[in-house]
Amino acid sequence: MCDIMPTIAEDGNSSQGDRDSQVSGEGNTVEDMLLSILDERDRLMENFQEAQEQLNYSQSRLCELEREKDCLSRQLREKIPEDIAVLAKDVQYYRDQLMEREDEIQELKAERSNTRLLLEHLECLVARHERSLRMTVVKRQMSSPGGVSSEVEVLKALKSLFEHHKAMDTRLRERLRAALERAAQLEEEVRLSATDRASLREQLAATLANIAASSGNGVSAVDADGKKEAGGALESQPPGGPPLNGGEPAGARDGGRDAENPEGTNYAAVAAAAAASAAATERKLVEVTEKARDLESNVSTLQKDLGRAQDQVTRLQRDLRESEAQREDQEARISTLEQRYLAAQHDATAAHEKANRIGADLISRDSELKQSEERVSHLKIELDMLRNKNEDLQVMMEKYQSQEGGQPSSTASASTTSPFVENVAGDQHESTIKAMKAELSQADDRLREVQAAMAETQAELQRARQRERLNEDHSARLTATVDKLLLESNERLQTHLREKMAVMEEKNQLTAELDRVRRQMESIQSERDRLLNELDRLRRQASLAESLDFPGLNTVLPMRDLVRRQRAFVLRRPASLCLSTHDETLSRLNWRQKNVFGGSAIIPSKCSYQRLLHCPFSNRV
Repeated sequence: MCDIMPTIAEDGNSSQGDRDSQVSGEGNTVEDMLLSILDERDRLMENFQEAQEQLNYSQSRLCELEREKDCLSRQLREKIPEDIAVLAKDVQYYRDQLMEREDEIQELKAERSNTRLLLEHLECLVARHERSLRMTVVKRQMSSPGGVSSEVEVLKALKSLFEHHKAMDTRLRERLRAALERAAQLEEEVRLSATDRASLREQLAATLANIAASSGNGVSAVDADGKKEAGGALESQPPGGPPLNGGEPAGARDGGRDAENPEGTNYAAVAAAAAASAAATERKLVEVTEKARDLESNVSTLQKDLGRAQDQVTRLQRDLRESEAQREDQEARISTLEQRYLAAQHDATAAHEKANRIGADLISRDSELKQSEERVSHLKIELDMLRNKNEDLQVMMEKYQSQEGGQPSSTASASTTSPFVENVAGDQHESTIKAMKAELSQADDRLREVQAAMAETQAELQRARQRERLNEDHSARLTATVDKLLLESNERLQTHLREKMAVMEEKNQLTAELDRVRRQMESIQSERDRLLNELDRLRRQASLAESLDFPGLNTVLPMRDLVRRQRAFVLRRPASLCLSTHDETLSRLNWRQKNVFGGSAIIPSKCSYQRLLHCPFSNRV
């Protein structure tokens, strides 16, 4: 058959030794392999115990989180009112009513101010013409006692009108106070509802954060367990790698066919849960959108209120500037009146000084007049004495003449001396008469001078008294005018001060209202920003849920193919090991292993699509 024969060794002992050494080497290799398999089994058992402990811990933690989630959801259902939309509508309705009431209050305030001005004008007119009206009434009643005059009716009507408007003002004040109290109560209710809503939103956010954290912890624990199991399975594979699909045992194929239908049902349940969560997220998005719309409407309303308040503030500032200009004008007029008053006072003091000087002159003239009267009386006395002397002299002359006529035949000595005596007596008599006539003429002149001076002094005194009366009348008129002007200016200043104080008080009230509205706007703006952030976060979550859950509804068959491909991945595990865990929130995870040493371990993962995407086995397929 073959021309070439095999070479036969000549030394038989050497060939036998080679066979023995080969057999001993194969025995050592088998022993080493068995020892390595036992070591690998011990290591896998340790890893399995650690994984089981971690799984128990994660399972207990998951149960605690489930209980906490149920408790929080129950508290949330208890605390969230069912009629939030109705409450929001009621709050909006009450706000509209409050705005209407505020507009009515502003209109009533304007009407009341106008009525007050009209009443003040009427009161001024009535007070100005009250005296003339009363005098006219008295005259008409005196002329016709039986009739009733129209002025009385006018006065009575005006008095009743004043009383009616005062009662109306009181009622309006009461209504305004009641409306303000009602507005304060409504604002307090709105604030309380806002705080309740904020607390409920915070609780909802905390609950969602806890649920997200618990879901993240569960997913991380399951991923860590899967990675450890996958690592152990890869390390326990033989040097040749995993067997092919044809080398798969029959039991494994049967198990795969048995697990195929439950996987489909579980995927459908997961898809339904994802759809329900997406619908809930959409509902939350709709609710948050409605809340944001309501908040935007509230912000627009508050902006309108702020604009009206700013317009009112500008109007009040304009009125304040006008009142300031009026005040400056009044101050200028008051300063002018004060200057006029000072000038009048200066004139009055000058007139008083002049009157005092005239009084002093009058007193001196009176004293001079008294002295002149005394001198005149003295001169009259002297004149009487001279007249008496003259009469005595005349009597003596008559006696002398009678004596001369009665004794014609006197003695010779008497006849010789009588012409000389007569001449001497005649001379003396003539000189005496001349002197007396001269003195009498001088006395008459002096008397006429004194009488003229006295008449002039009396005329000057009369003129001084007349000037004094005129000065007193002028001073009285000036004093009355100045007092009247000062009283009017004081009344105007008091009225202006009251108006200014009222304007300042209203301005302070508007400033406080503006600050309150600004704070409300800031709080609503912060609430709106927070809700917008929450809305963006919920939209991102919804978009993520749609991108992760909704495609899972249409990819059931590709996922089944993926599970079949995963099922082809065979792990070699020790015998008589079975591990199962139940996760109520993440569906169910069943870990199975054949009860055959060195058999296949099929790991069907009944999780959602996103967990299949992040599964460690899918990365190794």
